[in-house]
Amino acid sequence: RFKKLTNKEDHYRILDAVLQTGFQEIVFNSILFTDYGPKEIEFFRRELGDFCDWMAKHQRQTKWSLPIFHELPLPGSRSYERLLPQSFDINIHPELWAVPINPVNGTHYRYDELYTIKRKLMSEFDPAGLASWDEAGRYGTTKHIK
Repeated sequence: RFKKLTNKEDHYRILDAVLQTGFQEIVFNSILFTDYGPKEIEFFRRELGDFCDWMAKHQRQTKWSLPIFHELPLPGSRSYERLLPQSFDINIHPELWAVPINPVNGTHYRYDELYTIKRKLMSEFDPAGLASWDEAGRYGTTKHIK
């Protein structure tokens, strides 16, 4: 989505150097954008899978998690004006504005479909994080240990 400063291999090289320092825990947040269609979601899924495979081989003792968030109309963000009309009113439906829920209808999917897609991706790539939210109402650290 955003212009990268370098290629994926360089990102992995940098991340491997960070992991070599013995970090105890790292959280890698991802965003499911509202304009994603089937092709973008499949690409996102493949990229998440590639990343998880790479981390499983290089993590050492580092615990890591991969929560997936929805794109939200946050005041001051570039997408605020574009997303706000597609969103449920926070004053009428504040329950939809909780972190794991999606208050925005997308270009290709309704808000509830995007929510289901996110849960499916998390069940595949961060099941402990999803379970943590379901149990405690917050994301916890996922222990992706071999």
